[in-house]
Amino acid sequence: MLNKLFYSLVAIVIGLSCITTYANIPTVPATQTATTTPTGNNTSLVFVQTATSGSIEPIKNHPGYYYLLLINTNPYVAYFTQRPLRTRGLIPVNQFMKAWQLGSNNLKINNPNGIIIAAKINGEDNTEETNLLVTISNPAYLLSRNIMRYVVKPLYSQPLFSSTVSLRGVTLVFGS
Repeated sequence: MLNKLFYSLVAIVIGLSCITTYANIPTVPATQTATTTPTGNNTSLVFVQTATSGSIEPIKNHPGYYYLLLINTNPYVAYFTQRPLRTRGLIPVNQFMKAWQLGSNNLKINNPNGIIIAAKINGEDNTEETNLLVTISNPAYLLSRNIMRYVVKPLYSQPLFSSTVSLRGVTLVFGS
């Protein structure tokens, strides 16, 4: 199952890397320390954020919108680009939060598409390989509790879930 999940993730990441282009996203090249963040050029980026657990919860009075909570998130968001640059690296979550709204064509204005992948959904192995395609917006990071929250909306007009769903081994992949 993990092999299938891995290959699904690779295929999705490659697809997401072709979404659109954004300007001025601060990045941390792999050869630099995470404390410096030079400004990047017009580059199509793919971001990967992981967490040990999480949940998806319908937002009351906002049909079709959900909170995605990532609990025990990695303190860094990984990123990479494809050809011709093939850049990769890590950016601290707090700097990533600032980068969300930098530039004239930023992620706040043009919410990215992404995929939510979880090894377990409501305690059950994700043997169906359920991957949730969503639009991602409104990030919020609670450093003291190591929780990241996004508002997500399914890319298609189908509801994700009718009640709160718990997730384990969560990976969020989205393109810029």
